[in-house]
Amino acid sequence: MKQRRKDQIDIVHHVALDQLNNLLKTETNARMLRRLYFCKFRYLGDSVSEAAEKIGITRMTGYYWQDRWNKVGYDALVPEVSKGREHKLTQQKTEQ
Repeated sequence: MKQRRKDQIDIVHHVALDQLNNLLKTETNARMLRRLYFCKFRYLGDSVSEAAEKIGITRMTGYYWQDRWNKVGYDALVPEVSKGREHKLTQQKTEQ
């Protein structure tokens, strides 16, 4: 059996192209916009490599984003916000 290349893995259409375009119009987070444009280019037939190149990411990042999109959809692409390192001092010590 012939193995398919990763670029040939289809993107799951969790939303219609019209809905994806509406998400692009209303999204304000720049990181999320890049991820949605990547999905749009994949919807339109670009390979993972082509879509990744258009938005300036590596192919591996494109594969990662597509895998997350295929499994969950929009919510999987929402960037996680890190709270940073925890403080070494307790709140009480900080106040002193």
